[in-house]
Amino acid sequence: MNMELLLIVPIIAIAYAIPKWKKAKKIREIEENLPEALLQVSTLTEITSFERLIEKMAEGQNQLSQEFKKVNRQIKNGIPVKESLQSLEQESPLLSRTAKLLKQSYRTGANMSKALRETAEDITQTQEILRERSSSTMIEKYTLLLAGGCIVPLILGVLVALINNIGFIDIGMGMNIQTRQAIVNNASLANQIYLAEYALLASVFVSLQETKPEKALIYACVLIPLSLILFHLASTSIAF
Repeated sequence: MNMELLLIVPIIAIAYAIPKWKKAKKIREIEENLPEALLQVSTLTEITSFERLIEKMAEGQNQLSQEFKKVNRQIKNGIPVKESLQSLEQESPLLSRTAKLLKQSYRTGANMSKALRETAEDITQTQEILRERSSSTMIEKYTLLLAGGCIVPLILGVLVALINNIGFIDIGMGMNIQTRQAIVNNASLANQIYLAEYALLASVFVSLQETKPEKALIYACVLIPLSLILFHLASTSIAF
């Protein structure tokens, strides 16, 4: 397989995947900081104005604060609160839920302290469950990645190298060199196709285990070239 193609395809795929990865990273950072922010403002709902709550949520330098900074600027520029909060609903499901609570609080004037605390606790519990699940599948995940990227390609590469060397030894089987070489080349191509499929399936499976399907393309862009390169090195490095 053309080695230049092994480099060009991953570069194109990574360039395509980077925006999705950045967005997913942004959402994760927002959701990680959301419980603490909700608990903080839940204690202020009875003693401060709604605008001050938004300013409090905007304090800091993380992604969640940046989103509330936008809302705060819009409110100060005269944009209605409902419309300003609407932009939060486009970032993540958890932030969307928070925005709806805040809109309800502003519209009705009701004290949302309890609802905000319950939302924060619910998000925290959900995140703990996801972390426990991720920890329990870590060994399986790394086994799949190591096998798809290193172990299987090296084993197949060594086998192809051994067969290739044996094929050029005249053992009196009536098969000329060209025929033997064609068989070895076809077997090598079939192995490379198998390795690419294996790496792709491993990438998808691991990303689904992590509940981060957007990482499948990133895993594949690393595993597929790595497995093919190791296969090529192993299949051409052994000689009698």
